[in-house]
Amino acid sequence: MKLPLAIAAASLLSLLAPLHARACSPSNNPCAIYDFRGSVTGGAPQGGVIIGPDGTLYGETSAGGTAPCKASRGQPKYGCGTVYSISKAGGYKVLVSFHGPNGAYGLSNLTLIGNTLYGSTERGGTSDQGVIFSVNTDGSNFILLHQFNGTDGSDPHGPLIPDPNGTFYGFTVSGGPTYPAQSPGTIFSLSPTGVLTTLYTFSKADGYSPTSLVMTPSGVLVGGTYYGGPENKICGALGCGVVFSFNPATSQYTVLKTYDGSTGTGSPFIGSVTADGTIYGNDEDLFFIDLAGNYQVLAQSNYFAAGVTPESGPILAQDGTLYGTYSQSLDGGGLYSYTQNNPGVLNTVCTFNSVHAGSTPYSQPVVAPNGDLIGTTYYAGTQHYQVSGAIYDCTP
Repeated sequence: MKLPLAIAAASLLSLLAPLHARACSPSNNPCAIYDFRGSVTGGAPQGGVIIGPDGTLYGETSAGGTAPCKASRGQPKYGCGTVYSISKAGGYKVLVSFHGPNGAYGLSNLTLIGNTLYGSTERGGTSDQGVIFSVNTDGSNFILLHQFNGTDGSDPHGPLIPDPNGTFYGFTVSGGPTYPAQSPGTIFSLSPTGVLTTLYTFSKADGYSPTSLVMTPSGVLVGGTYYGGPENKICGALGCGVVFSFNPATSQYTVLKTYDGSTGTGSPFIGSVTADGTIYGNDEDLFFIDLAGNYQVLAQSNYFAAGVTPESGPILAQDGTLYGTYSQSLDGGGLYSYTQNNPGVLNTVCTFNSVHAGSTPYSQPVVAPNGDLIGTTYYAGTQHYQVSGAIYDCTP
């Protein structure tokens, strides 16, 4: 089977241009482009990075920052997080320090349009249910575009996905019209004028608490959920989750695959979609699925040893290679690859041990034009601060 060229989740690859020179020794693989210190500069990045046209990296952290954190949930003692940039010319800069009212705990990738960054935080805002914001790439003109209140969603995750008309699409992990009695999560749109519309509210029957969202070339949204579907012996009353599609043009929601404990472990993460509409994800097994619900395992989870958990959905590089991340309870986790030349087999690309580039890469990496994988690790890098992490460069 030949893997076609990819259109990456949230259009990340469309943002790529030649990356700045490596800031670390090529003898260390992976190596740290930057070590977070967990205080003013930010720390514990759970989202990944994007690359601007001039090679500047942009991202957000879930901790640190200069301002006292006034969020009522989470761990405010570690700070509310930051938005940052890093470039060869300008070094590392904090563009935004979150303090609660303007957002708290950024967990997702940013989206870059022109010279404006768009993103979300899991908490913060008037109701401490999360916010959507924009800020210029130089840190000026920070704007709160929306503050969630629970009934219109809570805890937004994942990058905002733009369509050609300037509308953004995204999801919240919890919240909805019945909040706080029930909190299943939502799919939403945000208009160019900043008006948020709840497009779909999840339920136990058809998926509960979404994990991820991508857009196909035809404009259909595809994602996975942590829970939902029938009760079973593997996942219990909440169910094992689903893969779903949602068409914003018709408001049609379709369950493409329901997990019942017999295949995969459920809780699927969708990572990439191709020009022909093939969707790639992991449910511990690496798989692809199409909009008709045709599902096939590419590589089984027995690659992953005890204590190893696949994290973000895989990204598909232009040469047809799939890359993904995994965490490991007794070690630092790593990156894996899958190629059409070796079907059924996952290969370890880089492993983390906290010495050179931190440990536990939760987020999907981005593929640089030179083929390197650029991403973040959540836990300590060479600085070994309690709340730190690193930006890494991995050469496959």
